[in-house]
Amino acid sequence: MTIPKQPEPPPRCSFCGMDRHSVRMLISGIDAYICDECVKLCVEIAENESRA
Repeated sequence: MTIPKQPEPPPRCSFCGMDRHSVRMLISGIDAYICDECVKLCVEIAENESRA
């Protein structure tokens, strides 16, 4: 008797936890994902740090 395979859950942003259906874009890395909203936040933080 074989056990039916469970479907894999959709990928989620490794930073905020949103799934791919809740964001506009989900970028995959080697072992992680990042959504467009987290990328935007990271850019804002980097810009603020470079001004300081």
